[in-house]
Amino acid sequence: MTTKIDFIDWLSNPNTIIAITAILISIIGLVFSVLYNRKTIRISIMHNELSVKPLLHFSNRIDNNEGMIKYELSNQGLGPAIIKYLRYKYEDDYYDNINDFFTALDKRLITNQKVKFHLDYNELSENAVLSPNNSIKLFSIIAEPKIYTDSLSDLLDKIDIEIFYNDMYDNKFSNN
Repeated sequence: MTTKIDFIDWLSNPNTIIAITAILISIIGLVFSVLYNRKTIRISIMHNELSVKPLLHFSNRIDNNEGMIKYELSNQGLGPAIIKYLRYKYEDDYYDNINDFFTALDKRLITNQKVKFHLDYNELSENAVLSPNNSIKLFSIIAEPKIYTDSLSDLLDKIDIEIFYNDMYDNKFSNN
């Protein structure tokens, strides 16, 4: 014969109290572990992205002995840089590719009849990858006769390059 137990008696039974307490503790533990794991995963993702972040740096050098300026791009970060595009600026004009930039630069340099300039450059294609601790020569300009390095110094002050690149996580960066 079964006896019917009412809800109050069932709830006040020590076995029921222990079971309900165990269930509540398990649910609270589950909630805390999920929240903690989500935070840990976010921190891990952020750490991973920062540990392979590229850091691009432009450097220019004037070699008075050679009568040359040289413009280089180097990656001093820990991860590869995926170069999306470069934009060149001379005085107040912008150029989206190096050919247009040098065509315009060449036209302006011709006005000085005493100095001849030789231009040498490397064109970076879209999605070119620059590995960590590597550099690439973007361009060099050689003045002849070599005594006109002051002209090169003035020229260098008028040149600016903007670079837009991504890291391997597709985060976008630029030097501006």
